[in-house]
Amino acid sequence: MSAVIFVRSVRGTGFYEVGRAIAHVLNIEMTNNPARLLHYKTIIFVDSIYGSLTPLLLSKTFGKKTVLYITAEGPFNPGVRKLLVGKRSFVATPSKYSAMELLNQDMVVHKVIPHGIDTCELPQVNGHSSKPYVEILSIVGDEVYKILGATHLLRAYARSRYLINNSRLILKISPGKMEYFKKLLINLGIHNNVTLIPGYLTKKELYYLMGKADIYVHVSLSDAFGLPIIESMAMGTLAVVLNAPPWNEIVNENIGYLVRIRGEVVLNHKPPYRVRIPDIQDLSKILEDAVSQVSPSLYKKVRDYVINKFNAHILYKTFQTLIET
Repeated sequence: MSAVIFVRSVRGTGFYEVGRAIAHVLNIEMTNNPARLLHYKTIIFVDSIYGSLTPLLLSKTFGKKTVLYITAEGPFNPGVRKLLVGKRSFVATPSKYSAMELLNQDMVVHKVIPHGIDTCELPQVNGHSSKPYVEILSIVGDEVYKILGATHLLRAYARSRYLINNSRLILKISPGKMEYFKKLLINLGIHNNVTLIPGYLTKKELYYLMGKADIYVHVSLSDAFGLPIIESMAMGTLAVVLNAPPWNEIVNENIGYLVRIRGEVVLNHKPPYRVRIPDIQDLSKILEDAVSQVSPSLYKKVRDYVINKFNAHILYKTFQTLIET
């Protein structure tokens, strides 16, 4: 058999969704079972640089062609991974920022291939529902830099009487963070303005939330790309992101809102993360601007931009070429 997608991540994660979209576009299998890889000539490995070594070891041992679609979110020690990337390996990454992090550690990067939206999965957008207030949505993961980003968002929101009077916040969070956010909302005095949605959402449910919202705020302070940004924009939702790569590779001032950063730190986790810290005063002002400017014409402009620039059925055809050469 020709090629297979290998993704070790579970359903609902970014890597899983990207792998699934590539598999759909190319009409090939996706697996998390290393034993299945022996049956294929080419392995497309979708993961972070700190992912499983299995595809690389198989490539070296059995002469497999390996396409590494990998990410890096901060400085790292590639260790044995650099040695295992052989002549039959092609390395791609989803953003110029991630490419820079890889190149800084003397890793080879052959191509930047942005993540894409599988347009076959997009539901029909019938226009954002009429509400007496502007709805702001944010998706918050378990990682410390996402919790920290959500905390900055809530503090920026709480300092603006205009936002409190004219908008409502919806936070999609993990169940384990429910108590933390409940206490924070009470302390900030905005518990009546914020709805917390805990637990897993299907792709259909996620798109429903994004399509209902007027504004999406990407709270992650560290990314190699930012898949929820293009997912929300594909539903016509205005995006607010940090004015730093990789986010400003997706959003510019003509199509969304950029928040000034006041610094960055590196969290020495495994893997390390380069974390950007937003300017809370600027975030508050940008949110006020976004809330005051929402309009149906902007929704269509944003959706058309993303579908044209981040269409998986165009972007992921590059992998087909790699399989055939």
